[in-house]
Amino acid sequence: MISTSMAVVNSYRHRTLPVILCVLLTALYLGIDVEHKAKYKQGREGANNSSSSKLALTSVLQGSSVFCQGDSLRTRSCRFKNLCYRVKTNEFIFFHGSETVTAGVPKQRFDPAFLDLSSVVGHNTQHFEYTDLPVSVLEEGTMEVRRVEMGRHIIFKRFNPGNLMHVIHDDVLPLYFTVRQHQLDCEGEKRCGYRLVMVDDHQDLKESQDLSRLYQIVAPYGLVKKEDLIHQLSMSMDVLVCFEDAVIGLNKLPTWYQYGFNCPQGPIEDSESSGWIIRQFAGFVKKNFGIEYRREEVVATLYLKGTIKPRNVVLLSRSMNRLILNENDLAASISSQLETHVHIAEIEMMSLQEQIALVSNASILIGMHGSSLALALFLQQGSALLELFPYAVPAADYTPYKTLVELPGMNVAYQSWENTNEDNTITHPDYPATFGGISHLDSEEQNRIKSSQRVKSHFCCENSEWLYRIYQDTFVEVQDVVRMVKKAWQGAIHIQDNLRKVEPLKSSHAPGVIFPSKVKNVTCSGRSNEEEPALVLSWNPSWNQQYIPGDVWYEVWIQRENAEDYDAYKLQATEFAFTHNIKHNSRYIVWVRSVIGDLEGPFSGSLICEL
Repeated sequence: MISTSMAVVNSYRHRTLPVILCVLLTALYLGIDVEHKAKYKQGREGANNSSSSKLALTSVLQGSSVFCQGDSLRTRSCRFKNLCYRVKTNEFIFFHGSETVTAGVPKQRFDPAFLDLSSVVGHNTQHFEYTDLPVSVLEEGTMEVRRVEMGRHIIFKRFNPGNLMHVIHDDVLPLYFTVRQHQLDCEGEKRCGYRLVMVDDHQDLKESQDLSRLYQIVAPYGLVKKEDLIHQLSMSMDVLVCFEDAVIGLNKLPTWYQYGFNCPQGPIEDSESSGWIIRQFAGFVKKNFGIEYRREEVVATLYLKGTIKPRNVVLLSRSMNRLILNENDLAASISSQLETHVHIAEIEMMSLQEQIALVSNASILIGMHGSSLALALFLQQGSALLELFPYAVPAADYTPYKTLVELPGMNVAYQSWENTNEDNTITHPDYPATFGGISHLDSEEQNRIKSSQRVKSHFCCENSEWLYRIYQDTFVEVQDVVRMVKKAWQGAIHIQDNLRKVEPLKSSHAPGVIFPSKVKNVTCSGRSNEEEPALVLSWNPSWNQQYIPGDVWYEVWIQRENAEDYDAYKLQATEFAFTHNIKHNSRYIVWVRSVIGDLEGPFSGSLICEL
């Protein structure tokens, strides 16, 4: 038995790293960056000084081509051949020539836009369009193709590279699945790999350098910035940089949240994201960050006094804003009452790799609403997330992390706590406006915001009332929060119990819906010599039904030849004598299919039966 006194509070503080470790990490980081730049430079110079580049230029003179998949702005992704970037006007050019093909391009290309350069839908700064020109413009010499970028590329815009949630959800996660969708990553081919081309105007800030590693792991063959494209090219001359092969339109399948550009923020309607998809990406990140990745994802627990105890709790600590002002008292109470270790993780002082490694082994993650809770993506199945909200910020209106952990297959319990006591909050009206300051507003509007007891539903992004409230510091009600921690852990225990009941094959290898296969060997015979004729049908079950949970039923349709309607039956037997509406000297058409749970399989081929 572990006594309460043995459960200690471990402060996860990194204010000063050992010099040797600091030097090694810096060298590793710079080494990765130099390696990527070297690969890009080598590939660009090698390709563009070779005979293959001359062939590529000849190909450009034959015209551009595009092949698109998807029927809407949200689902569309296109692959371009010989798409060119015009440096002088900062736009893309599509040349129509003798070899041009346009497949899957909508007739209304500008309604509202053709493609997105980001996964964020509804933001007009992320829209992609190209200008159409005849290839004769090149032949006339009014424009010059200065360089052809050989090989494969993904062209996109970063949405907010300084914010962990945006980097993961909007950029890196969609990039990872775009690579898989277009099969850009390959082995053993002569012309293999791809480069990421970032055409946004974001400046790389010092605080976002650690996040840049996420882009690097999905760009092992090179990361190209906008300034790299136009380097040493004169802005006064009409020159072009063309791409031999480029994908535009990130795969939005894994995204789950919209930020309120067209309606108040909330879950993406009809999102196809799932825990299985998220965990594939999380495993990819851990592997590339050198973090131990285990296939078994159910949280290890301790059984003490017949009660399951959480192995450890991680409390995310901020040092600049949205502070939990009594976090030490909170950590001590959680540690004492749940008899567990509590790590106070000062996230601004930790590398991203350290943050991911810590959260990956947490039983419970606790933090104030903010982008750092995107780390919940790395929580194991059977763990829990507790999200804290400052005064007047309703948890029900801001749910990116709740939506994440409640995706099908994530299997992470969720609870939230809201500060309802205005006396327990410290506001910052004199901060800059982007960090919640309101001193720039007139006194009437300032007083309205200060007296507000609930932030009203709003659109993105610079709502002064929202910013004022979200950047508050908070004294949490310790016992209230501890009660919610216990409730969250009870939810996690329930999830663990359910996971233990599921066969390992079905719990770890079920990334999508498995539908029943066709029933086989449908046969029929008749009993026409009796007063009541019968149509006897038999069949073999769907051969893959053993991998599908749920009750197995069979749906049988019987239609008399030349009749306009049919009789439908649902039964669990694989052989049955049907007598309703069955007549002597008649022909019947029969169809049979499996129904397992609410999943309907395909019908067998039609069978003609005679009595």
